[in-house]
Amino acid sequence: WAAAEPARTDWRSFRANLVREQRGIAGAQALHTDEAPSGGGDWWVHELAAPEPGCLLLAQPHAHIVVEEPLMHRAVVLVLEHDAARGTVGLLLDTPANATVSQMLRRRAEPSPHLLPLGGNQLLVGGTVLPRERLRVLTSRCDVPGARRVLPGLYSCAPDAAARMVAIGAADAASFDVYAAACQWSPLQLREELEAALWLPAAASAAAIARPREWRRDGVYFNLVEGLGGQYLKQALLARTEEEVRSWLATRSALAPGLLRALAADVLSAEEAGAGGRREAGGGREA
Repeated sequence: WAAAEPARTDWRSFRANLVREQRGIAGAQALHTDEAPSGGGDWWVHELAAPEPGCLLLAQPHAHIVVEEPLMHRAVVLVLEHDAARGTVGLLLDTPANATVSQMLRRRAEPSPHLLPLGGNQLLVGGTVLPRERLRVLTSRCDVPGARRVLPGLYSCAPDAAARMVAIGAADAASFDVYAAACQWSPLQLREELEAALWLPAAASAAAIARPREWRRDGVYFNLVEGLGGQYLKQALLARTEEEVRSWLATRSALAPGLLRALAADVLSAEEAGAGGRREAGGGREA
C-alpha cells in the first residue's frame, strides 16, 4: 500500500506505546519481522482482551481449526466490523488466489467493465462467506471517495471508487488490494470460538500487516504472533515445521548483527541516563 495519510497521533498508537513501555521492549520490531515494512512506519503488535473494529483475529498456534475451513489455519483476519448485536465481519490477510481480478470478472455472470482498471491486480481471498459486498478493497490512500478508515494508515473503499481513481490516472492500481468474499461470525459463534481459544484478538499497526515485497506462506502470521512475545512466541516456534524452523534460524542469523548494535545502543543510552541522574543527585547533596 502506498503511504498517503498525514502523520498524526492516534489512540491505538498511544495504547501501543503504553503496552511497549510496560513490556520494556521498545525495539521489539527487529526481533520479530523478517524484513523492514516496505511502506515504513511504526511496527507494533500487542494482545487485546476482546475484539474491536480494526483489530486482528489471529488463529491460535495450538488451535486445530475444523477441517472444513482449511483457510483458517494460521489465519490473520482484519476485523472491519464488530458489533455485539449484529456480529463481526473481517478479511483474511496474506491469502492470494490463483487468479487476477480480470480472470474473476470473466467468470461472473454479470459483466463489470467499470472494474477493468483493477483487472491486472492479483485477487486475494478474504474468507469463506459471500456477503452482499462480494468484493472489498483495502488501501493506504485516504483520498478515495467514500473511503472508511479501518486503522491509521489503512482504509477500506468500494471497488468501483478504486477503479475510477485508476481510470482517471489519480492512482496506481498497485495502491489497491482487492478481496473476494469475507469472514463472518454471529455474536454467539465468535464468543464460543474465543472461549474455545481458537482466536487471539490483537491490535497492530498498518506497517505490521502490510503485504511484504516477497510473499512467503504464513510469513505475516508468524511475524505477528512472534511479535506478541512471551508464551505466543514459544507456541509459534513449536508450531513451525522443520523446514520453517530452518528458515526462521537463517533469518534471525542475518538479523543478529543489527540486533546486537541496537542492544548496545540501548545499554549505552541507559548507562548515560543513569550517570546523569547520579550527577544531579550528587550536586543536590553538595548544595
